[in-house]
Amino acid sequence: MVSDLQRYESLKNIILNYLTTAANEMQVINWIKEKHKMCICFDRRSEDIKTSLSLLRILEKRNCLSAHFTKPLECIIVLLNNPTELLNSIQSYNATVCSSRKNIMCKDQHALPNYSEFTKSKKQKIHELLSEELGKSWRNLARSLSIKEADIDMLNERHPTDVKLKILDMLKLFENQTDPMRWLKVLCDGLKESRRTDLKTKIINIHNS
Repeated sequence: MVSDLQRYESLKNIILNYLTTAANEMQVINWIKEKHKMCICFDRRSEDIKTSLSLLRILEKRNCLSAHFTKPLECIIVLLNNPTELLNSIQSYNATVCSSRKNIMCKDQHALPNYSEFTKSKKQKIHELLSEELGKSWRNLARSLSIKEADIDMLNERHPTDVKLKILDMLKLFENQTDPMRWLKVLCDGLKESRRTDLKTKIINIHNS
């Protein structure tokens, strides 16, 4: 059975092969670098990235691109004037991966209680826990929770030095766009995906306390 990661690698290679032969390759690279400069410059100087492959690798390294977050690839396709082959590839990929993730979530839909079962005090404890312990991982969690890159940029600009406020505002955005009956399940899945299972365990403990 083909995994989501294998599908992602196949999609990425198709787009890379097209991009590296495009006349406007450097224009595309520079546009993507500018769009994701906060993500890229955290790790290295933007001007050091001169090839399509190195650009995608650094985006992956900084968790700005993954099997479940393909926005940069979608931007590349648009900048290449939406060639039919690439449009068909990304649409097929998104449909398959979304279906796969929904099936996984359905199998585990009763594993955690609904957010609606939480008392106000437990909700506050969760917010305090994440604001105190999530730290720089907040960006990874935000992307796992499908927070838009523009909103992540906005939070960085609003609270340039206060990580706790970034996290609290990010949680508000997440609550506003998520079904209250499944809030806890989605949050814990996001923590697992962003490799913070330690915080997922603590949240479950808060619920059971």
